[in-house]
Amino acid sequence: MNEPQYTREYISPPAAMRYAHALGRGMLVLEQIDELVKAINPAYVDRKQKLTYLSQHQARAEMNRIFGYGNWDSNVDEMTLMYEEQRASGNDNKLRWVVGYRAKVTVNIRDLWGMPVATFSEHHAEENAPQPNRGEAHALALTSVESYALRRALIGLGDRFGLGLYNGGSTSAHGQYTIQQAGGLLFQWKLLEAPQPQAPVAMITHETIQAEPVISDDGSRPEEPAQQQQQQQPGIQQSPQMQQFHQVQQQLQQDREQARQQPMSPEMQARLQQGLKQDGVQG
Repeated sequence: MNEPQYTREYISPPAAMRYAHALGRGMLVLEQIDELVKAINPAYVDRKQKLTYLSQHQARAEMNRIFGYGNWDSNVDEMTLMYEEQRASGNDNKLRWVVGYRAKVTVNIRDLWGMPVATFSEHHAEENAPQPNRGEAHALALTSVESYALRRALIGLGDRFGLGLYNGGSTSAHGQYTIQQAGGLLFQWKLLEAPQPQAPVAMITHETIQAEPVISDDGSRPEEPAQQQQQQQPGIQQSPQMQQFHQVQQQLQQDREQARQQPMSPEMQARLQQGLKQDGVQG
């Protein structure tokens, strides 16, 4: 029995994309947004001198995977030689070349139809490890400073490209969600006719985020602020579980307010007055 054969057929952009294109800009599809909001893959994280970073080849591979081949590019806008000198280094204390460069790299992103979406630019300065060969010293310094400036530019795309690594090297999601995933903005939730074996995962919102402790540049952990009363945000669709949770919280708050408004009994007033006297507080 011969199996059916298929071929690819190009389709026109959706109506929302065509509207954005008419304004001269691109628009990411929901699948791209779902990928960008994910935490970085710990297997892609390298470590050097107690620092964590996303390697350049993995960063480029992620860009190709999420945005597509040819839908992004990086430009070296500036490459400035800051200094070139020889220093005595190594066990033999011989003179070796050390070169320092400053670079600016810009990353341009386009959507799947080639329309511009965003641009990110970053600077970096770097010097090479001492080298006996003058040309090798320049080559190492050039490639290192360009690589670092590129990776710094890519953190504008969020956790998938190492934004959370600046939070003390954490590989957990730092942004955790985007309002672009909320129904009613870029899409509408559609109820499928056939029941699904698994319930849809509740969307992460401000109400469900468990914030990580922030680690400052000196390695210290500032005291976490007191948890503030969480209020439901309009325009964001919530799961039935979250709606029930907020209803219970509102009922508890109403009960507390009613308890405060009730007059205090004479017995309770006497006990309170006795406690204030023991603490040295005079009425």
